[in-house]
Amino acid sequence: MAPSKEERLLTRVVASVIEVEGKLLVCQRPSHKRHGGLWEFPGGKIEFGESDFAAVERELDEELGVRVRDVGAVEFSVHDPGSAFVIEFLSVAIDGEPQALEHEALRWVSEEGLLGLALAPSDRRYAEFRVRALPVKPRSSVDEEFRPLLDQWGQIWGLPKLASGVSITYSPRLRKSLGRCRPATGRITLSAMLQEATPERRAEVLCHEAAHVAAYRLHGRATNPHGAEWEKLVRLAGFQPSVRSAQKTESERTLSEPPSIFAYEHRCPVCQSVRFARRPVARWRCAECLAAGLPGELVINRRLDRSPNS
Repeated sequence: MAPSKEERLLTRVVASVIEVEGKLLVCQRPSHKRHGGLWEFPGGKIEFGESDFAAVERELDEELGVRVRDVGAVEFSVHDPGSAFVIEFLSVAIDGEPQALEHEALRWVSEEGLLGLALAPSDRRYAEFRVRALPVKPRSSVDEEFRPLLDQWGQIWGLPKLASGVSITYSPRLRKSLGRCRPATGRITLSAMLQEATPERRAEVLCHEAAHVAAYRLHGRATNPHGAEWEKLVRLAGFQPSVRSAQKTESERTLSEPPSIFAYEHRCPVCQSVRFARRPVARWRCAECLAAGLPGELVINRRLDRSPNS
């Protein structure tokens, strides 16, 4: 089938997927550019007559100051919304230490941690593609990661069987806080961002959530969620009781929230995908839901503009 007129007018852009020891390299776009402040895989437009290898080699030399050793086949291709670009993601092997020569910052993240970042639209589509392809991590393996801590706190709190009936999962959809708990069921959900945090930070957030379960088991449903009983349990475990401890630090918010220039959030109520704009765009629809035969309508909410000039 011959390409359509639209396809002939699209400009190919290579996005380099660089993976080292299980971590992927992402770069934060300069604030003055389109999608400024959002995170992306490094790369750029393919010049006329260039091969994929030559384009990747040129772009990564300019952006990261590294040498390209190998370029794989295209893994994923997507038309960038609102532009004449088609972004093609391919595996790239490099030599040298990447430097932020054109980006605001660089960061190495796990596959699971990708969706915890404020990614550019096409890069988010690729991240979702990768995460969907991951084998499901058994819940028991996550529980086992934290079981020693739960056993330790259970002894301190007078609940030696605390870990029994507690389930812990990571969720990339948990963004406004780092942890959430349902005390009656013992279900604790942690933000996927915590997989990139220090063990001490993970333990602190988990303790604040586990203390809700313990308070419920010791005092019943009448206990205040952040009341005196909960505070005492957190202190006994060696942490300072604070609602903010389970919320994001300033650096964590910088990594996961969109830049302040985007004042309107457009969220899909079905799959929770999000886009941002400086004004409400009523015509936008969720591409994933449209492809599934759903209306794809987005809920528009005004965000607090954190710009220092506002």
